[in-house]
Amino acid sequence: MSILISIMNKFLFTLIPIFVLFFISCQGRPKPNIVYGVQYLPKGLDPAINFGIDAIQIYSQIYETLTILDSSANQIKPNLAKDWSVSNDYKSYIFHLRENVKFHDGSKLNAETARNSYLRQISLNPESPLFNQIETINAKDSLTLEIVMKNPSPIFLYNLTSPLSLVVISQQLLKKPDSQIINQPIGTGPYKFESWDSNKSISLSKFNAYWGDKSEINHIDFKFFNNKIEREESISNNKVDLLYAISGFAIDRLKWLGKIDYKLVLPYSTFYIGYNLNNVLFKEIGIRKAILKSLNIPSLVLNIMRGNSIIAKGPLPPSLFHYNNISQENFNLEEAKKLLRNSGIKGKLKLKLFYPKEAFVRQTIFEFIEANLAKVGITLELIPFDTWEEHNIACKSDSTQLFIGAWGSEVLGDPENFLYSLFYSTSEFNYFHYHNENVDRWLEEAAREPIRKKRDVLYQKIVKTILDDTPAVFLYHVKPNFAYNKEKIKYLPVNPYGIIQFNRIILNDN
Repeated sequence: MSILISIMNKFLFTLIPIFVLFFISCQGRPKPNIVYGVQYLPKGLDPAINFGIDAIQIYSQIYETLTILDSSANQIKPNLAKDWSVSNDYKSYIFHLRENVKFHDGSKLNAETARNSYLRQISLNPESPLFNQIETINAKDSLTLEIVMKNPSPIFLYNLTSPLSLVVISQQLLKKPDSQIINQPIGTGPYKFESWDSNKSISLSKFNAYWGDKSEINHIDFKFFNNKIEREESISNNKVDLLYAISGFAIDRLKWLGKIDYKLVLPYSTFYIGYNLNNVLFKEIGIRKAILKSLNIPSLVLNIMRGNSIIAKGPLPPSLFHYNNISQENFNLEEAKKLLRNSGIKGKLKLKLFYPKEAFVRQTIFEFIEANLAKVGITLELIPFDTWEEHNIACKSDSTQLFIGAWGSEVLGDPENFLYSLFYSTSEFNYFHYHNENVDRWLEEAAREPIRKKRDVLYQKIVKTILDDTPAVFLYHVKPNFAYNKEKIKYLPVNPYGIIQFNRIILNDN
């Protein structure tokens, strides 16, 4: 027995240092975290105020919608609403909320809190096509919510999947001033707000009481880079793990490093050159079509965008519309020159082009456009604006002639919101001042039509008419890309809206 005890003691003394070392190493090991490099640090995180794409990416981790889209962007799935029913006239939507969903402050989700959140959001965005058809919102009981529409709205469920749509804010936060809602958000999402280092970063931490998928990631830092080139370089020198929207010319260079890979999602935006149709010059359709035919868009996408985009066949991105036999007219220099002559243009034509500097790192795209237009006798005066906001305000002025525009759909799954926002005659985003009575009528019909095949017929007619009218030259659809450190991240889930699902990221074991 004494021999056995002696052997056991030696064995235990041998193991103790191993256990101690293992315990120390576990204690000292940093918790999993992700650093995400952003180009624009938001001015706030209030979901009722759109502070830009980076703000949406951040507050979508904090706040949640009633419904979501599946990865194909076709099927609507439950989220905060576990199920729902729709009246036969498509005017009343009943949602049954999940039980025991908690806010980050510990309070529980209920229908009255959801109602109050939504009413505030609607009151701050009364003209938004996401909300302007809502008549009333009623809390039927503690977990049952009714949303009543002004008119039949068969596509309303798609609206609710948008990250810009209705989200629920804590009742305690709703009682506080807007300044606190902007800077101290409290939602039900998988991550909660932790800190805001002015002009440097925003930090979120894992919400342990989250009702859905539990995350491997305990901490997310959204780190601000003022310089776009510096932001792209940050992933190669290990300052960040993840970036959105790498420039076309930098994609291959970064991938060659070996540790960086890309996640692509379906394009949901369109870049275009818009015409101010109130300008006397552009009331002449021949001039509009001449500019269209003078631009070699396939060459632009291949040689300038460098694989970062696909050629636009019309106003809608391929994630929203299959063009089949409908397409924008093709590049043809001789036809362009003939159209200009037939429109009464003699000699050189000088035009102004507004554009936002923040959207373009290099001037090559403008050099390309200038060179193409010069071949038909058109010269451009480039007028830059520092931000999209300044640019969009300028586009509403009478002095506008041509402008670079971009639109990313607020709603996927159905094209109505995209087409309505850009081309409905009274839409606040119709910078073209485009007005076609048929298009207006068909858009109104599509918004009320419950049968998808019949809506698609209307959309075909709308797109064909827009292409015939040529209120813009549709250039390309950017392929949204997320660069990530594949040595750290094994699987990067991104929803159709381009929102990273941080709580579903899978990390590598090392």
